[in-house]
Amino acid sequence: MRVECTNAALRLRMEIDTIPEYISMYHAERSALKAKFLDKDQHIAEMAQLHERQLKQLQHAREALEQLANDNRQLRRQLRALTAAPGVAQAPGVAVPMSTPAPAPATAGPEQAPTEASAGASDGAGQPGLPSQASQEGASAGLSMVRRVASGMVLTSLKCYWA
Repeated sequence: MRVECTNAALRLRMEIDTIPEYISMYHAERSALKAKFLDKDQHIAEMAQLHERQLKQLQHAREALEQLANDNRQLRRQLRALTAAPGVAQAPGVAVPMSTPAPAPATAGPEQAPTEASAGASDGAGQPGLPSQASQEGASAGLSMVRRVASGMVLTSLKCYWA
């Protein structure tokens, strides 16, 4: 029995000696878990900030897209107004040259009343109702001006989006 008591005392002493090792292992594992959870929390916070930033960018992109759509609608209305007008009309906010009517041919004799063919003809060829070449060139210049303004609006909107 004495031998058994001695063996039991040795085992207890060895276990007592290993208790500080277990405590240090526990503290090391606990600090590793804390670091892991801190990294996880930091990553979640970064993801939340990224999410907020992306939501702001998405909202800005939606606003830019709405502005582009509105500009497109406005330019289409202006284009329809320019193409539907008999001459070139000035669109609001756009400097478009107005066409001037072709001068009437000079007559050698006394003043004659304009005839139906010469009154309706605007190109000098005697064909009533056709627009003059100057009018067509003015309309063409007006359309190119609208296109330049439209492309400028698109570029401005895109600059605002990427800023």
